[in-house]
This record gives sequence, structure tokens and C-alpha cells, in this order.
Amino acid sequence: ERGALAAAEADAELDEAAAEIAVGDAAPVHRALTVEFRVRELGVSVVDKGPRELLFATLRDVVLRSADRGDEIDMEVSAGDLQVDCQLPPPLYFKTVVHRARSTQALADAHVLHVAAIRRARESGAHVLHVPYASVLLQELCVRLDERTVDLVTGMAARMRLAYRDALDVLAGTRAADEMSTIREAWWLPAALQGRTERAEVALETSLARAPPAMRRADDPTDEDSIARVYIEHLVLHPVALRLSFKTSTGAPPGEAEREADDRVAVLDALARSAGATIGSIEGVSLSLNALLAEHVFEEPRALRERVVRHYRSQVLLEAYKALGSFEFMGDPAGLVVSLGTGVVDFFYEPARGMVERPEDFHVHVAKGSASLVANTFGAASRSVSQVTRSLSRGLAGLALDDEYERAEEIRRTESPRDFGEGVGQGALALGRGIIGGISGLFTKPVEEANREGAVGFVRGVGKGVLGLAVKPAAGALSFAAQTTEGLTATTDALTDAAVPSRARLPRTFGRRGELVPYDRKEAEGQFLLSRLENGEYAGESYADHISLRKHVLLTSTKHVFLVEPSSFECVWAELLEDILGVETTKESVIIRLQREEDAGDIVSFFRNVFDTGKREQRIVRCPDSLARDVAAALVRTAIPH
Repeated sequence: ERGALAAAEADAELDEAAAEIAVGDAAPVHRALTVEFRVRELGVSVVDKGPRELLFATLRDVVLRSADRGDEIDMEVSAGDLQVDCQLPPPLYFKTVVHRARSTQALADAHVLHVAAIRRARESGAHVLHVPYASVLLQELCVRLDERTVDLVTGMAARMRLAYRDALDVLAGTRAADEMSTIREAWWLPAALQGRTERAEVALETSLARAPPAMRRADDPTDEDSIARVYIEHLVLHPVALRLSFKTSTGAPPGEAEREADDRVAVLDALARSAGATIGSIEGVSLSLNALLAEHVFEEPRALRERVVRHYRSQVLLEAYKALGSFEFMGDPAGLVVSLGTGVVDFFYEPARGMVERPEDFHVHVAKGSASLVANTFGAASRSVSQVTRSLSRGLAGLALDDEYERAEEIRRTESPRDFGEGVGQGALALGRGIIGGISGLFTKPVEEANREGAVGFVRGVGKGVLGLAVKPAAGALSFAAQTTEGLTATTDALTDAAVPSRARLPRTFGRRGELVPYDRKEAEGQFLLSRLENGEYAGESYADHISLRKHVLLTSTKHVFLVEPSSFECVWAELLEDILGVETTKESVIIRLQREEDAGDIVSFFRNVFDTGKREQRIVRCPDSLARDVAAALVRTAIPH
């Protein structure tokens, strides 16, 4: 009996095992392998050949998730916040060029970017990518650009694209690398790719073989992994909302050398630039781009990209009419109406929401709605007045025919006040500069032009001085109104949480030979301070070192040593390194000994010596303690070339 019972139990176990095997053969079960990668903050720096940092993009709360289910792969990418900063030196109207719009900032859990897709596993040799579902969601963004930033970034992108296409021609054997200037100038490509080594072709082939499929030739038969077609069952590109602002440039491009031109040409050029600065800027245009929904898409990758580009290009053209109501010289009437409407809606909506959600907090919602009405009303009115007066001020400054004055005012105008008090202060300074500049120009312009071109230049200088006397005070008065109302706007924006975020970090610095080095906050602060000194007068020099000394900063570059007032970006004094004889120290200071050339014994040198109070045989740097004194002395000694 015991043997029969054991045999029966064994048969039962075998039957259960056979049943499990049968089920397994009929429907195999795959366990999903899920990989999740989280990054709290990710920074991407865009650098040109200079080298110079153009843009710095910051992505926060980035999540990359992938789940492999055997026959398909689920992919998801999301970012909690996105910000792109412009890192160019001044004049720069928009330091933050892309950021999250105010309408989505309150949605703490909403991702600013969300991409999801399901991809079928591709069999060996198959050239069709099967995607059952693909979705892209982008929250409302503010895009704020100026003409200079757009020109530099688009130019760099065009050069990179052309260089890579030429590199593909080299790989195909149709052209030689050493004959193509685009490849020689493409510093971001490998050295061998630019024809600087004997094994250029081998290194070129290896480099391009590692390139992404989108960069390779579509007709390359040797690429077994190339994708000939893409099949997407459901494609969902959600609606896109943008608030676009654009500023035109007024002065000549930075670093452009003066050219001799006919007076009529100079006047016409000034008129054209002034007109462009006055009527060419737009503020806060709301663009709403419709969604793109498609099913059973079966196209080549390039054709699919072109289809998406055509869709959004047509949407932008349909929305272009909105720019007519957002020109800065008109005071942005469309934005004025939107802000007033927002205030009125909040005035009624907030109390109603309080009654429904928490009746005991009804008074809080009444106060919130009333504050929104007042802030949006005053903010919209002050913003409109500020835009009109600022636009007119920019246009008038260009009519002064004084590039130095125009550039200095342009740089100062880019520093927006943070509150009403600061706006009044900046406006008063602008008015004072306009009056003083107009009066002093009557005397300085004839002398400057006479030194340059003699009697003809003297006559031209008199004309510029008289024109500046009429234009500069008027431009200063308009700047006073613009800065004051802009300060009021900043105050109301702070009440409604509509302030623009500040830059994530200052522009990066590079090595002495232009090499890329790890980001250093102290060096970035020093380079930024150097680029802002005296309205960018020393922006072309390279930063060396600096030390803070209570109210001042001692800073050295490759050519000068400066004592700087950091709050106003003004030099207390600046001396050439080649003029320094030596450095001495006392108990509380550092003494910099200087050498001076003997002036010629003419009447001009006599008056120069009489009135040049800043010309000294030594400079004394007061230090707060002995440690700061020793560091300051070592800083200057290290910078001296001899």
C-alpha cells in the first residue's frame, strides 16, 4: 500500500510538471528588464571656435526610463524644467533665452518635456523600424532672442553642417580633406579629419563610422543597421505654445573696424539702424501651434522629418499675424489686453474658487484676486509705456552718430532694474549722461575728428557735436521714463511671480591656449567682471586672476592690472603690466611702482600733465589684513611679464 501510494504521488507530480511545460511552450512568459536613470541637474554648453561659450542649457529632474519586454522596448524621457542662457558678452538684452512660462510654473508636477515611445524589436537584416506609439509633449515656453544671438548660433550651426557634409564627401573619395577650408576650420572634428596627419583617411573612416545613423549616407549599402523606413502606428505631437520676444541690434557689430565712408552713407546707415531698432522689436507674442496626429505612418526617416518641419512651419506662418499687435514701439497692445484680461478674470475667479474649495479662506482668495487685478493693471500699463519710451530712446541714440555713446547706452539699457527705486536711479543717471554727453560733445567731437582727418574732420566734428546736443538729452529723457516705468513693472511682476529667472551660471573660461578646462566659478566671476569693465572696453583681454578687497576688487588680465568698483563695473584705475617696475608691501597695503615715459615739450603735453590727475608714479592698494596683502602682492607679481 505504501509503495502504491508513493507511485501515485510521483505520477501526480509528473503530470503537474508536464502541464507546466505545456503551458510554457504555448505562451512563454518574458520578464521585463527596466532601467531607470535619474539626473537632478544636467548642463550642456555650446562653444564656438573662438573658443567662446554661446549658450548654456540646463535640464532639471531628468528621467530616462527603458523597459525591455522581449518583443518590444518601452522608452520614456522627461525633464522637470528647461532653461537656456545666452553666455555672450554685452550688449545682451536677454540673458535667459528659453525658460518655462509663468502659466506652467504653478504646475509643480508637470514635466516641461515628455517623450514616450514603444519600439518593436527588429529582426536581423530588417530595415524597417516599427514604432506602435510615439508621443512628444512640450509645456509652454518663453523664447527671448536678439539679433546678435540668432546670427551667431545659426552661423555656427550652418558651418558645422557644411563641414560634416564635406567630411562625408572626403570619406566617399570625391574630394581631398586638405583642400576643404570647411574641414580645416571645423575645430570640433578630429585632427586627422582635418588633414593634419598622414593617416587622415583611416581616422576619417573610423570617426564617421561611429557617427549616428542620421549623419551617415542613406544609400550606404555597407551599413547593415541602416533604417530604410519607419512605420509608426500612432504618432502624437501635442500642441506647442510659445511666447516669443525679439530685439534688433542698433550699433555696428562688436569688433567691426571703423571704415571710411561718405557722410551721406553714414547718415543713411544710422537712420536705417535707428528705424530697425525702433520698429523691429517685438515683445511676448503668443504662438499656438496645433498638434500633429497621424496613424500608420510609413515613410523614410528624412521624409518624416520634413513632414514634421512643414507642419510647424505652416503653423508659425498662420500665427505670424499676432506679431502685428506686439511690436515694442506700439507698446505691445496685444500683451496689454492679455494682462488686463488676466487681472479681471482673477478678480472674479479667485473668490469663487475660495467659496468652493475652502469657504473659511474666502478672504484670502479675495485678497489674491484683488492683488492680481491691481498688479496686472499697473504692470501692463507701465510695461506698455516702458516699451514705447525704450524703443524711441534706442532709435534716438542711433541718430547721434556716436558709436561709442550708442554702444555704452546699449549696454546700460540691457541691465533691467529690479524694483521701482532702482529704476528711478538708473533713469536719473541716463538723463544726466544724456545732458552731459550732449554738452561735452560740442567740444570733444571737433577735436577728435580734427585729430583724425584735419580741417575736414573738424567741420564734421562740429556737426556731430551739434547733433549730439539735440539728440543725447532727448534720448536721456526717454531713457529716464523707460527705466522708471520698467522698475515699476519689475515690482508688479514680483507680486505676480512673473519675474524672468536669472542665469544658471556665468560664462565659462578657457585655458591660456584656448583649451577646454573644468568650470571654475572664481575664474568665471573674474572674466565676467573684466568683460563688463568700462562698458566692455577690456572685453577682448583674457582674465588672469583677482582678489576681493572689501569694497574693491584687484584684478589682472594678460595686459592690465585693475582696481575695480564691482557694483558699478567701473575702474578706480587701470595700469599696463609692462609699465610696472616692481611691487612692494607695507603693513596694510601693496605699492605698485610704475615707470612713465617722458612727454614731448609741447603745449598739448603741458596741459595733459596739468589736468591728468590720475597719472601717478605708483598705485597703492589698501588691504584688509596681512593675508590679503600677501595674496594681492603675489597676484600682481605673477602677472608681470618681465
